[in-house]
Amino acid sequence: MAWRLVLSAMALILVVGCSAGVNCTAVGCQSRVTVDVSKLALPSGATATVCVNRVCTTASPSDGKVTGMQPSNYATTGRPVEVSILVTAPDHRVLAKAARQLAVPRIFPNGVKCQPACYDASLVLGAGGTLSSA
Repeated sequence: MAWRLVLSAMALILVVGCSAGVNCTAVGCQSRVTVDVSKLALPSGATATVCVNRVCTTASPSDGKVTGMQPSNYATTGRPVEVSILVTAPDHRVLAKAARQLAVPRIFPNGVKCQPACYDASLVLGAGGTLSSA
């Protein structure tokens, strides 16, 4: 008999939780800062290192963009993050280098009242070595 009471209570919780009028989708997300380097004339084999609060990702910007990833809670303090980028040629010459503070907006891909919440920003690295918002 006790298991019926438990099952009834669980069903009631599910019905109440689902009837709150919030329709959520199941889209996932990752917190990130993407830097567009397509304005630079990069030689074949160039690499770009994007760092967000000193957590770095190095990749070949074959599509003209490089993304720095962070755990989903990195911007929850509301304070800006430090974003830096270093672009190097295959012979290790520095082609571009820039850094800036950035407040990363929080996004809710499944709806404002739905999880997950992530932080996402896009920057452009200009030919003059400046990082600006995309």
